[in-house]
Amino acid sequence: MLKRIDADTLRAHCADVAARTADPAALAGQLTADGTALADRLHRGDDLDDADAARLAVALHIIRVRDVATARITRLNAARLAVQWSRFGVRVPPVFVAPAAFLAAHACQLYGNLPGTYAALRVALDAQPGYRLAAMLHAGLFFQEDGGFDVSDVALPPAEPAAEWLDPLRERLDLFDLFNRAGAVG
Repeated sequence: MLKRIDADTLRAHCADVAARTADPAALAGQLTADGTALADRLHRGDDLDDADAARLAVALHIIRVRDVATARITRLNAARLAVQWSRFGVRVPPVFVAPAAFLAAHACQLYGNLPGTYAALRVALDAQPGYRLAAMLHAGLFFQEDGGFDVSDVALPPAEPAAEWLDPLRERLDLFDLFNRAGAVG
């Protein structure tokens, strides 16, 4: 049975990230490299312990990490990765689940599992109604023709780490802090 990431482990990682914001571009670069490596491990089928899962859950809010993970989902590996990302999403607290749920939806869409796509998009959009990539995929499903809308055709952002990469993560960390203070994490 899958269990949620340990709340104390997630809190500790969020506190560590918050403490390293003096050089945002360097932090973005470090989190991007770490998050991309962890997503690659998940794609290979490696089990992630709570510490690694917490690091990946946070890093997926950096657009470059999410976009690289998205680009690495192909029609050849989509069925397997739909399972991997769905299983990972079960472990992630709602405040951080939207990117993992989007990745599961994207993988489901690529291999033609529309019920799975809609279910994963529902998780992403319920957790974060303004999550634009999930909303875009949801809208794109209504306009499928000739093989459908393939998010992996979208170009990746520039590779040079930038402080702006942390903006979506800052929003999640602020929200996580509110949930944490209310006792709703874990």
